[in-house]
Amino acid sequence: DPSSRTLVVTAADGSSTKVIAPLGLNDGLVDVNWSPDGGIVGFSSTDSGGSVFGQNEVYLIGADGEAAGVLIVNGSNFKNIWSPDGANLLYSIADAGDDYRPSLWYGDAEGDRNGDIRLRLSLKTTVDKCTFASDTLAYCAVPLVLPAGSGSIPSNITSPDNLYSISFPTGRSTLVAIPAANTKMFNLSVSADGHELYFTDAAGRLNLIQL
Repeated sequence: DPSSRTLVVTAADGSSTKVIAPLGLNDGLVDVNWSPDGGIVGFSSTDSGGSVFGQNEVYLIGADGEAAGVLIVNGSNFKNIWSPDGANLLYSIADAGDDYRPSLWYGDAEGDRNGDIRLRLSLKTTVDKCTFASDTLAYCAVPLVLPAGSGSIPSNITSPDNLYSISFPTGRSTLVAIPAANTKMFNLSVSADGHELYFTDAAGRLNLIQL
């Protein structure tokens, strides 16, 4: 029932549930993604009609359910991760100008300046293959081959990955590792001391790379 589809905030044990926004028929357009400071609960492409230049509007949803800013992104299928300080976003989109392959971007998401800084990165991958190690350093698994449409349907990516680092705010990327076996990398995370990177492979096994 569309009238029952809502965005809620709740305690981890299911108590103190509070409805912050009705979703109706737009539930599939909302991604829940808490900012580090808890001020933003997610993103919505609701009411985004796009443009002839392939740009779309993505709205930030505040913890009160109200719009908290808007990002102008140059493609569809917007997905993101927050920098640890919550000031910036690393995100990927499906780029219509590149047969809807993924394009990786870095942008400002602080206060009223949402989207003022937008940097297109040279690496082509989906953001779910990336992780921040610090506010100024991220690691991404980058597929060797990206078929057309893979920015919209990432499951179509079947090639192995190489590991790259990205330094911010310059966006400079560096090849870090080429796995010994043809390995697809998922669920990247970096140890607290920054010395190891963990990931799972296509078989669900946990792997380790010394950085």
